Amino acid sequence: MPYFNCKVVDKSGKVTFIKYFAESIEETRALAERDGYLLLSIEEVFTASGRRKKLNIREFLTFNQELYVLIKSGQPVVRALEIILEKMTIKKGFPKVLSQIKNDVEQGLSLSEALEKFPDVFPMLYIANIKAGERGGNLAERLRDYQVYMKKVDQLRRKMVSSSVYPAIILCVIVLAVVFMFTYVIPNFSKIYLDSHVQLPLITRALLFLTEVFQKMAVFIVLAIIGGIFAFRSYSKTYKGRFNIDKIKLNIPYVSQIYKNYLISNFARTLSAILKGGIPLVVALKTVAGVTTNEFFAEELKKVIKMVEEGNSLSSSLENTGLFPPISLRLIKAGEGTGALWEMLDEVAEYYDNLVVDTLTIVSNIIEPALMIVMGVIVAIIVIAMYLPIFNLAGTVAG
Repeated sequence: MPYFNCKVVDKSGKVTFIKYFAESIEETRALAERDGYLLLSIEEVFTASGRRKKLNIREFLTFNQELYVLIKSGQPVVRALEIILEKMTIKKGFPKVLSQIKNDVEQGLSLSEALEKFPDVFPMLYIANIKAGERGGNLAERLRDYQVYMKKVDQLRRKMVSSSVYPAIILCVIVLAVVFMFTYVIPNFSKIYLDSHVQLPLITRALLFLTEVFQKMAVFIVLAIIGGIFAFRSYSKTYKGRFNIDKIKLNIPYVSQIYKNYLISNFARTLSAILKGGIPLVVALKTVAGVTTNEFFAEELKKVIKMVEEGNSLSSSLENTGLFPPISLRLIKAGEGTGALWEMLDEVAEYYDNLVVDTLTIVSNIIEPALMIVMGVIVAIIVIAMYLPIFNLAGTVAG
């Protein structure tokens, strides 16, 4: 994705430069207006690496672990990058990026400045963490903390994905079974009944009617589904679309609470990781807002940032969003009072991690048998509707 260097004027009249990642100039304008800036100029910039797929989490953790071990052992950054590059046989993609970073560091740039040239490869939070380590002289410690942070985030993400896979598979099986019944099984039975001219029970007539409607509308249903998917994807690529979709996610009954807890956990852990590096609270909050995956949540965090800048406490500012439960606010307030905010944020993250995992386990244990029951009921209704006329006819003959 390209990014845009923008020259803007804020509400106080101060001229500054800001960077936006967006698909188009129009989306960049919308983002600037959202943030309260008057846009003076826009320059589109493609990253030096061109279009490139991001590292997956395991590849990234491997690279970070190697860098951490080498820096901890006393190797300079340039030598550490050289050693990592020597182990790589492929010279395209990520190794090419590392080679460019090594050259930039050799020419006098800091590691964080070199990484900033590749925002499509290195997350903003990672760069901020590196920058904090450079300022505090504890780069190895920051690399280790980021490794721990990413592993915890990945574990929670995997748990959420794994908890939804089995129910999704069962749901797909139900849909495929119903489609098979309506397109093959029921039409074959209907031919037999039409030829026999028997009086069919109400449930059978209703099912045959639904089958006829489905067969006539099947093409339109498929086209509508495909069109809906394309329309949804196009809408979700716009800022307004992402904002509205993310807002809906936070208002879906039952599901929204799990998702909200997941966001709170990520917020607390990310903010803790940044504050641990000695970054000021306002700067840390801006970084968290920039890496948050939910646009609506990010907008609420920007309101929090403004309130904190005006002198309000973090806990009271978060309370005004209405997104944070009382227990999380009490823990954060306690952290502010004792001067151990990042430690208390870690406690918040752990608490909501466990809450998400426990809730997902309970929901999975309920949904899986419920879906099996639904599938059984659907199949039973179809079987009864199809075989009931045969039983009636057999009873008539026997009588």
